[in-house]
Amino acid sequence: ASWRVQRLQAASESALNNYRVLLKEAVEAARQNRKDAQARYRKAWAHAGLGQNQEAIEALHAAAALETSYSLTYLRAVELGMDADLIGIFSATAKAAYPPPPAPRPR
Repeated sequence: ASWRVQRLQAASESALNNYRVLLKEAVEAARQNRKDAQARYRKAWAHAGLGQNQEAIEALHAAAALETSYSLTYLRAVELGMDADLIGIFSATAKAAYPPPPAPRPR
């Protein structure tokens, strides 16, 4: 494979790893505080980034049940459906309020 293909593959894997880290951290935060709507929102964001739409919608539903400010995002996800690229619903405003997934920690 050319260096360009290898660079794209590395970038894709890095992005997936970022979403995996975000998911792990969000699951732990939600476990520690069952009323943490932001943890459920970040969990939804991670699932969307991993292409796990059912889980993303379920997590958004849980976030919206705890905090009504997430309701529009949840309704938009439901409207787009299971076959959509849901990562787009996490708007620039949401990204400013809730920063993107962290970079993987060095091992």
